[in-house]
Amino acid sequence: MAVAYVPLPSEEGVIVAGDDAGRLWRWDPVTGDLLGEPTAGPASKVRIIKALPPAVGTSLFVSSDQEGILQRWDTETGAPVGPAMETGTYVFALATAGVDGTDLLLAAGADEVVRAWDAGTGEPIGLAVQGVAVSIPARGSGATLLATSTARGEIVVYECGIRSA
Repeated sequence: MAVAYVPLPSEEGVIVAGDDAGRLWRWDPVTGDLLGEPTAGPASKVRIIKALPPAVGTSLFVSSDQEGILQRWDTETGAPVGPAMETGTYVFALATAGVDGTDLLLAAGADEVVRAWDAGTGEPIGLAVQGVAVSIPARGSGATLLATSTARGEIVVYECGIRSA
């Protein structure tokens, strides 16, 4: 149902996949070996998996199920990290962005709202803009752009700030 490559701090990585029973599977991308047992993930189908920005000494990814519940996971152990984050809607897209020194996780859903959380802590950020899809286009100036699209085909671009070094 969903698959992603998640980098590890050691410059290696893990392939993570989610299935229609809500399980999360992890594989070594070089050997193809399964890493541990599948993790019992969300209660419903895993729809999206996204690598989160690397934190010092750790590697996390986030999953979204068909109920719009987001969960952060430790890539190396497969264990959940922190409480689940509820969006209240079916999630169409996930994105990450660095804004003013904070790594954000953004979710766009069926209710046409893009919501944000601190990717490291899972705490909600007071951001809610219109959109059913979200993307973070690159910009050479260091400013972070947030691009959303609406169900009516409109594209809105926001300049979010300068990422701290």
